[in-house]
Amino acid sequence: MEVMAHFREDLCLEAVAYNNSGGIIMQQQVDLAEIRGRNTLLRQLEENLAKVVVLKQAARYKSFERDLVWGEITAYDEEKNLYIETEPLPGEKVIACCPLNRLGVHERNSLEFTVGRRRAFHFRKVEPVMLNGTARLKVVVDRVSKNGPG
Repeated sequence: MEVMAHFREDLCLEAVAYNNSGGIIMQQQVDLAEIRGRNTLLRQLEENLAKVVVLKQAARYKSFERDLVWGEITAYDEEKNLYIETEPLPGEKVIACCPLNRLGVHERNSLEFTVGRRRAFHFRKVEPVMLNGTARLKVVVDRVSKNGPG
């Protein structure tokens, strides 16, 4: 049975089931309060909505690939990859990773690339990924040739 769920104007969740009976499609409102395992249903719905949000973000940021963006270096990891806070769209901050091998050799030990510094990066790649069952946005930036491989 197909079910369509949506949020009403009052932000309450509503579900309608559709059943094809002899070529006639019957529509029936589902009482979500009576469903056994409501927390499971809500958790699945939240996970799916989170995936949709990440997919929409990835599609929206895809147009920025190969553009130059400014970002603040916020951290390094053990492999010396940089983590950059960028803002491809005003008001929408995104944490991006700049792998060590995508940073120029002459820049790797420069004081210009320490935590707190603001630098320009090429917005290289955006893709949705699953991390421990949670949808996340993976953003990669670099400092090498703008026309280089992604």
